[in-house]
Amino acid sequence: MYNRERGLSLLETTIALAVLGVVAIVILSALITGAKASNTAWEQATAESLTRSEIEYIKSLDYQATYDVEPLLSMPVGWEILEPISVELVADSLQKIIITIKREGKTVLSVVTYKGEKQ
Repeated sequence: MYNRERGLSLLETTIALAVLGVVAIVILSALITGAKASNTAWEQATAESLTRSEIEYIKSLDYQATYDVEPLLSMPVGWEILEPISVELVADSLQKIIITIKREGKTVLSVVTYKGEKQ
């Protein structure tokens, strides 16, 4: 009797491996993109939290020409608030304050807020 069972040919095996490789590349690309997006979201949230803390600190101080970074603010490793904090006089009793947050030398967030002199 003639045996009709056949194994996989080299061409079929090569095509299957190529398809498997393409699928693996697509999955790895999606994972890398997700990890980058997650890191960016974490970085942004950390910068916003630091900025909010600094704004609250500045707004609690008396009206003055310059402001230092809050001395008790716990900065994560690699993060910094650009000093001196930029202060511009907009009107007689209104200041424009710009707070810039950096991580490893790269600007992550720059926020503009205003502070008025209490009458």
